[in-house]
Amino acid sequence: MYSKIHLLSAILLCVFFTPIYAQQNAQDYYRKACQHLKGNEYTLALEAIDQIIEGKLLQTHQLPDRVDMPKITAQNWTINQGQHLIVTQYNGLNVQLMDIDLEVDFLADDDAAAATGPDQLASKQYLAWAQVFQKRGEILLKMKRFEEALESFERVCALAPDKAVAHFYRARALSTKAERLDQALEAVNEAIRLDDKQAIFYNFRGVQHRSKGNHQGAYDDYKKALVLNPTFAMAAKNLAQLYQLDKKEAEALKVLEQQVALGVENKDVYIMLAWLYTDAGNNEKTLIYAAKAADMGVGEGWLLQGRVYSRKDSYREAIPYFREAVLLDPKLTTAYVELAVAEYMTGDQEQACVSIQKALDVLLQNGEEQTSSSFQTVEKIKLQVGCK
Repeated sequence: MYSKIHLLSAILLCVFFTPIYAQQNAQDYYRKACQHLKGNEYTLALEAIDQIIEGKLLQTHQLPDRVDMPKITAQNWTINQGQHLIVTQYNGLNVQLMDIDLEVDFLADDDAAAATGPDQLASKQYLAWAQVFQKRGEILLKMKRFEEALESFERVCALAPDKAVAHFYRARALSTKAERLDQALEAVNEAIRLDDKQAIFYNFRGVQHRSKGNHQGAYDDYKKALVLNPTFAMAAKNLAQLYQLDKKEAEALKVLEQQVALGVENKDVYIMLAWLYTDAGNNEKTLIYAAKAADMGVGEGWLLQGRVYSRKDSYREAIPYFREAVLLDPKLTTAYVELAVAEYMTGDQEQACVSIQKALDVLLQNGEEQTSSSFQTVEKIKLQVGCK
């Protein structure tokens, strides 16, 4: 009798508490996925998130496999408060969706967090699943598995069609193929329609406009992004690059200097300023920004400092900068070439030949053909230096 009572108790515990444990496991695996993603451990992140999607943790007998899922309504679902499960009909099959209550952006929505009625609770389930697929898509983007990422983001859009970020990420996945740029634009337009206060949306759309040759559209979007977020370094860099492409270097400098004035410390901003001032022949400004970029680990920062001294024919002073550049960035061909020239000018022909050969080796490693103009240019310098 005693054993039967204990057996019955154990069964009841399993029935009523297993879903709760499953819920906790889902939360744990989701957090693990986020941690792995943050640590660039993409395979582990994907494995963690797939533990949820494959139904091993959420007590899900059948996950929806279509992106055009109908929205759950109060007429086709029931809820079991004790087990935190929602059961609904999908394609004639019972589908159980666990209330995993994730601490994520989709569920930070006040309406979803305060959901109590049938329709609202069902909506919260969709948001929870949308967030899981959203995270999976983000991981796949990092892994450059773009088609799978797109599939995940399309499912997110179906589950949470009113969430702007879902359409934004779908746009990102679509933009990885040139033939889908129009679709990417449509998707980001939908994101902006749903939320027109996100600077990153406008910056992304600006990139798409530039890819399609629409410079005015790109200008407008980059500027709008900077209005919404004045210290958005990526948008500032994109705008400056467009000005530079259109031969408006003064405007490019103004945009980047504004970032510095606002206190932005960004290596891309610094190195672009250094290149612009190098082209303008402003050695003082070049040294200031190249040094800032070098301090942040940018090989080109050392290269540009060395170039300033080479221009003054101070080759011995230039050499340590070029050597630091190639030490920091072994694929920086220009630094090897300039190092070779500086070594040759200081009388070290043997070392100059070693450096110029390294430049040629890097070009080959980067896939340059021996008939390419860059390879031929370095070959000519090799002959001028007197190397065999």
